[in-house]
Amino acid sequence: FSMTIAFSFFAPTIIDVIGSTLYNLSCKYALISICQMVRNTQVIFVAGFSSIFFKKYRQKFDLPHMIGLILVVVGMAVICVTSIFYDKNTEAASDNALGIALVLFSSIFFGIVFVMEEYMFGKINMSGMHGVTSEGLWGSIIYLLLIFTFGNTIQDGKLLEDLAAFSYQMTHTPALLCLLIFYVLTIIFYSWSSLQITYHVNSVARSMFDSAKTILIWIFSLIFGWEKVHPVGTPLKLLGYLVVVIGVLIYNQVVKWIPFLKVVNKTDYQRIENQEAPEVEDDLQEKSVSNSISTRKTNEGWSQIVSPDLKSPNVEGWK
Repeated sequence: FSMTIAFSFFAPTIIDVIGSTLYNLSCKYALISICQMVRNTQVIFVAGFSSIFFKKYRQKFDLPHMIGLILVVVGMAVICVTSIFYDKNTEAASDNALGIALVLFSSIFFGIVFVMEEYMFGKINMSGMHGVTSEGLWGSIIYLLLIFTFGNTIQDGKLLEDLAAFSYQMTHTPALLCLLIFYVLTIIFYSWSSLQITYHVNSVARSMFDSAKTILIWIFSLIFGWEKVHPVGTPLKLLGYLVVVIGVLIYNQVVKWIPFLKVVNKTDYQRIENQEAPEVEDDLQEKSVSNSISTRKTNEGWSQIVSPDLKSPNVEGWK
């Protein structure tokens, strides 16, 4: 961990704070499940930014990716339109249209953050945990400054942020304190796993997988009564969620319903399939390789010697 890594995540953290603020504000006006669903429009922005800044992404963008993105957009459109027409009188949603607009605006900032993180992973040798640590450090500093500012700002005779009331609630409500701690831990794990996907795949794949979790939020909203079952709206939303999930699966080639058109993608996935399903001859050769390895003790410690008459099928694997 170095100062270079730490300072490289300062700009993404600032942008993430802006996006998070807009998103949290949208939850005041629209249903949480709807806000989370519309937030997945970041897939569109991430794909657009990636096509502009990453040549490799443009070269490998193929028919399954296009179909997957289209399905995600169509599914989200169905859910958004349904929420506007059928959730107007829901007590938990005071203004769905305004809430959706705020989420769309925040998704632009989230898309910028995803692409910036992928760019830095390509330029700086670091792990996902380094990224989480850096963003957490800068986020803590920024929010401490904001809390200090709003905690001393009075509007209509009240503080914008009442730290004393917050502390009282935490110390006198053990259940709330436990939920807060659990929330922090889950966010840490979620951020780490998200950056791992960005590190090993790309930012678009991360945003696509992020879309699939929304159906769980919608289910819990129905269970806890935050969203009421509507004879027309609920089936339409379910249809929209299913379309989004199918789009995610197609984009990431979890289901191979749409064939690749570009040769580079056909070659890559054929190689992956061959590695996942090795032939019997390869298994026998690997066993013969392992049987021909002898171990001896040297001055430096233990080393493995491969029989000189055996040719290794993978030279890199023995280094």
